[in-house]
Amino acid sequence: MSAKHPIIAVTGSSGAGTTTSVAFRKIFQQLHLRASELEGDSFHCYTQPEMDAAIRKESDLGWYISYFGPKANDLGLLQQSFIKYGKNSTGDARKYLHTYDDAMPYH
Repeated sequence: MSAKHPIIAVTGSSGAGTTTSVAFRKIFQQLHLRASELEGDSFHCYTQPEMDAAIRKESDLGWYISYFGPKANDLGLLQQSFIKYGKNSTGDARKYLHTYDDAMPYH
């Protein structure tokens, strides 16, 4: 991270409102700051059906996997996104499409 392009992370469970961080958007707008948003679930390694299967498989082995943990996310790619943004305020856009309906606009 850099002073020129700071990163603020907001975490929480699904439905907690982390995606719709309206307060941050308003603060940045009032300060005339250009902000980028990055959704953490965009770095999931599995689709929802694949994750359900992974959870069952891990459970059968007596292990645990979480949507928030390293087994289910590409944390290296997330780290690279933060590094790139910190250097030059740019990055690649990713979007986790939760359902078939979500995916339709993207073909």
